[in-house]
Amino acid sequence: MPEELAHLIHLLPSNDITHVTIKDFQFSIYNYRSKKILLAPTGIGTAFAGIVVTLINEYFDPDYLFFIGTAVTNCKE
Repeated sequence: MPEELAHLIHLLPSNDITHVTIKDFQFSIYNYRSKKILLAPTGIGTAFAGIVVTLINEYFDPDYLFFIGTAVTNCKE
């Protein structure tokens, strides 16, 4: 699990979680201050991340999407 995701999960209440499985993907939805928050790792690579985000968007219809992580490039000046 990416450290950014682990940190956010640690901040959310662990007693009010709904687990949802769609195909081979498992999602945890946290209830926080009357809001539902779904945290999901999207893996490495834009193609797989796009698949996961599309799946989340189709099944859950979120009001907001936030992406957290790092990106690295190997370009020379």
